[in-house]
Amino acid sequence: MKAKYGRIIIYRIKKELPSGVKSRLLQKLWGYKDKSNFGKYTYKREGLLDKIPHISPIKGVIIVRGKDYKKIFEFLKDKADIFSRRIILTSKDKKKLKV
Repeated sequence: MKAKYGRIIIYRIKKELPSGVKSRLLQKLWGYKDKSNFGKYTYKREGLLDKIPHISPIKGVIIVRGKDYKKIFEFLKDKADIFSRRIILTSKDKKKLKV
């Protein structure tokens, strides 16, 4: 059986960024729930990771397919410290990432 590879991305948002910029960055990455009319209506606003199959084992860590790595890296490169490596995916990971 041929091994399939993915990428693990470990990131930390830069401390010098203002808190509003950090918050907006995370909203764009992960998406968020938006409420209107004093909480009467709730909307799910999509983020970048809603369109990409991923695994997030803990805060600040994302596992994605190799071909999706570039999108996330380009999004985070100026705003976060990033550490990334290629990893071998288990069968459970392959199923979640749709490889």
